[in-house]
Amino acid sequence: MAHAEALLFAARRLLVQLEGLLAARQAGVRSFTLTLIHEEQESEVEVGLASAARDAERLARLLHEKLSALQLARPVEAIRLEARDFAPLVERSAGMFGDAGAEAEDWARLVERLRARLGHEAVSGLATHPDHRPEHAWRRVEPGEWDPREFRQPGPRPSWLLEPRRIPENSFRLLAGPERIESGWWDGDEASRDYFVARFAGDSLAWIYREAGEWFLHGLFA
Repeated sequence: MAHAEALLFAARRLLVQLEGLLAARQAGVRSFTLTLIHEEQESEVEVGLASAARDAERLARLLHEKLSALQLARPVEAIRLEARDFAPLVERSAGMFGDAGAEAEDWARLVERLRARLGHEAVSGLATHPDHRPEHAWRRVEPGEWDPREFRQPGPRPSWLLEPRRIPENSFRLLAGPERIESGWWDGDEASRDYFVARFAGDSLAWIYREAGEWFLHGLFA
């Protein structure tokens, strides 16, 4: 942790200089790299942002998250800051009824701090995908990018999807269905199922299907 504070102290001056340069150009960066120069080699610390920014303190907080997780094998003799992914950035003025842009900016800062701490791939959004097979009907997207109008499911879908498991035929009561799903012949994961909404003992509402004469539980409705 001590090395993170020392490196951040040295990097702050470079970040402040970068902020001034970007302000003069009315621009921000979406990513930057701090290169640590050792005696015989270099190592890089890459920092990504959820939205373009130039505020030195914001950049420093993200860099601190990265440096705190860094294990140094050799002493650092010098550092170099590089930024190439520029984007236009004009200061906003607050509106009469609040600032929706500021709220979006707060969300972006939360996303980028989580990614700096947990890793880029650990933080993402989910969106629907045009595939009738439930296990293929979603995809990873950038947080906040989902448009709920992009794909409408043809029938009721549970909010909690489970790994399919066999259930006895006398353990439920059918309420709606069937909804026939036949898909996937083109990618080797073919599905041919009849889906139903069913009620189990204890009043739990479930999504079940029948395939090849067997019954399976696939989801639960909230």
